[in-house]
Amino acid sequence: MARPKKQKELCRGKRVHVRYSDTEYELISSHAKDLGCPISTFVRRCTLNEKLTVHYNVVADIAELRDFAR
Repeated sequence: MARPKKQKELCRGKRVHVRYSDTEYELISSHAKDLGCPISTFVRRCTLNEKLTVHYNVVADIAELRDFAR
């Protein structure tokens, strides 16, 4: 069984090709990785002025911090 088709207004049929230098690409790639999203989603959100929120998971193996967290 095939999956249902998206509504016409939800389909992304237009493409924009952009060239980046190696440095620019690495910067964009690292920002997208920090956000946990693909590069295309990151670029789309930036160009549409959507709010971008970075979530960090802090992992510490210190006994004092573990006791404090309890």
